Amino acid sequence: MNPKRLQRKVAKELKKPSISTKAEEALKAEFELRKKEKSVTSKRLKEERKEYIRNIKVQKAKNKHKGR
Repeated sequence: MNPKRLQRKVAKELKKPSISTKAEEALKAEFELRKKEKSVTSKRLKEERKEYIRNIKVQKAKNKHKGR
């Protein structure tokens, strides 16, 4: 890593306020957990919606080819 970039990164880390209490650590951990859960559920919902839309398109294409 570039020494200047490393120095900037270290300075940034030192400026960042550290978590001082166990309660704050617990809140932070819970927040991160909820964030991950939300990410997983939103990804799953997005995939389900994508699959649903694809199924509709396939069904429409099949209906076009049916002889009425």
